[in-house]
Amino acid sequence: MTQIDGTRFTVWKHQDKVEVIRHGFARRADQSRLKGMMAQAAETATGCALHPRGGRGNSDQLLSSGN
Repeated sequence: MTQIDGTRFTVWKHQDKVEVIRHGFARRADQSRLKGMMAQAAETATGCALHPRGGRGNSDQLLSSGN
């Protein structure tokens, strides 16, 4: 679990796959930056950068491959 700007995320890594789950309420105004925050949470928790094309998901869950 990690926290960025007051938002909590759980990060799971298995081989080269990463899953990030956001916890708690997200205001509509924050929606545009949540995917970036989720990528940052994944990189912080795993030490690996995500694939440049990002991943698939929404503001609640992100699935991606490591780079």
